[in-house]
Amino acid sequence: MRLITKKELAVKLSMSLEWIEQAISKGLIPSPIELDGHIRWVDEIIDRWIGYGCPLTKYQGKHAQGEDLWTQSGNLREIEKYAFESALKQANGNREKAASILGVGERTVYRKIKEYGLDY
Repeated sequence: MRLITKKELAVKLSMSLEWIEQAISKGLIPSPIELDGHIRWVDEIIDRWIGYGCPLTKYQGKHAQGEDLWTQSGNLREIEKYAFESALKQANGNREKAASILGVGERTVYRKIKEYGLDY
């Protein structure tokens, strides 16, 4: 099991460290693990998340070109809604699987389905 740092995650996603910080605080990236006060991600989990159709790829192009992800690509609610819709679509509506893709609890998926009025 290979662990990657925040910097390595930023490189892998073609995002800035600042963006990664914001995405972490908003729960848009799979949950990290903490080791001795440092956060790390399991590389295989990130690869699998990307393979499932990482909901952030919709925004990578604009951000990679230096545009501000949060103002140019829509507000955070839009991004979060897209992330949950994308995960549910990838999981064929299976809420447990969608939760795994997003790195959140299944109850969070239920709550967001209701909050955003998603048809799942």
